[in-house]
Amino acid sequence: QPARAMLPATAANASSTQRRENMGGGTGVWGGAWAAGKGRSRTAQPAHQASTRELRRLFAVNFDTLFHATTALLPGMLARGEGVILGISAGQALRGEGPGAALYTASKAAVAAFLRSVDAECSGGVSAAVLYPVGTLDTPANRSAMPDADPAGWIDPEEVAASALHLLTRGPRGRLREISVYPAKP
Repeated sequence: QPARAMLPATAANASSTQRRENMGGGTGVWGGAWAAGKGRSRTAQPAHQASTRELRRLFAVNFDTLFHATTALLPGMLARGEGVILGISAGQALRGEGPGAALYTASKAAVAAFLRSVDAECSGGVSAAVLYPVGTLDTPANRSAMPDADPAGWIDPEEVAASALHLLTRGPRGRLREISVYPAKP
């Protein structure tokens, strides 16, 4: 039961009604936003230098978390006929290439493909969507990992959050399956 372990204790042990309240069910997007990754690989390398260990680590961080959250949350959404599963992919997956980061790109492409498939299985008021930050997010971790880079051209995480909220709050007669967030033009 890995998915159950990932939910907050109050949500995992509560009744279905309580879980919905604990996880924002009033908006119809119970458990709707799930970040399926933690950003760049700290050990990005060309494909011919990649290791099985790094492959497993990146899929565990970027894909497995989304898989377990989806399998935990989707049955309740389907039973209620409402909800959105939102996963965070990456610009490399959107482009279909990530030179020097093949494993990261593959793990984020798996996120997008999985969510498209889940969306195709859903009906009524239940859907799945992908958010693509197409650039580096301006986070403390990225600033620390790339101290010589200029964050002025990076994406503000508030813009990603606003885009996720926009995607998650569409009405019943229109929905978004994908949304891309780009950094501001210089």
